[in-house]
Amino acid sequence: MVDGVTDTGCLATQLACLWGCMVTVLCPARTVPLAHALGAHTVIAARDTPEQCYRDLEDSGPFDLVVISGDLMNYTTCRPLLADKGRVCSTLPPQLPTDSWGLLRRSLLPLWRSFVLPPCLPSHNKLAQPLKYMTSAVERGKIQPVLDSVLSPLDVKTGLTRLASEQTVGKSVVVFDKI
Repeated sequence: MVDGVTDTGCLATQLACLWGCMVTVLCPARTVPLAHALGAHTVIAARDTPEQCYRDLEDSGPFDLVVISGDLMNYTTCRPLLADKGRVCSTLPPQLPTDSWGLLRRSLLPLWRSFVLPPCLPSHNKLAQPLKYMTSAVERGKIQPVLDSVLSPLDVKTGLTRLASEQTVGKSVVVFDKI
């Protein structure tokens, strides 16, 4: 798990441990205790360059699956760490083809897709299954939400500033007394 203590990485690390995987996490040095608390079997503190991180991971590999959930290493750097038939996947959003298009083409794309390639959504039951599974795992104490802070609406500005820094680990929750 590359950067297995990001918001998504915390969940992925816990799920992999729950499913019986041997989990190795590469993470910033300040988050090593959290990676251990999430259940990772091996935790590697990231160093200054991807090359140094690669050498550290190479000693623990090869890996059947590498999940990238942060910017410590990229797909190309992780590829050689894989076992035969191993895979690299990412929880990061892909760059969309429309990111480099002009404004007019970007605005017309949704219209084009609605007529030519309408989205095919799974049934409601299939969409709800993962949420039901996660709800059950949290309720049984198998997965722990990782919270950085609980904020009041007055603290949102401070919370967003903190979120933009690299100090946060986990989610911030805003609690409204009355809506």
